[in-house]
Amino acid sequence: MTPHHPHRLTLASGEAGGHFRVVAVHGGAALKQRLAAMGLSEGKTLVKLGRQLFNGPVTVRIAHTELALGHSTAGHVEVEPTKPTGDHPQSHSGRGAIGF
Repeated sequence: MTPHHPHRLTLASGEAGGHFRVVAVHGGAALKQRLAAMGLSEGKTLVKLGRQLFNGPVTVRIAHTELALGHSTAGHVEVEPTKPTGDHPQSHSGRGAIGF
């Protein structure tokens, strides 16, 4: 497990509605491969749609795909804020969402 870095912004700690660029995925090769297969890898831009209470899933949109990530998994994804680019269409109300 990656040590806690208080100044590092992650998907778990980022604000809902925020636009972010993935800086790094911290974790083992298997985690990095699974996330990359879903389109979440270094350099990708995304929108954090929200999160559930009590460390529940974090939902994000990457291009036209919505993903639900476990809170712990989202904590391994380091991000930095970006400006909206218009590459992220409005929510599809869960249609096409992929869970992890």
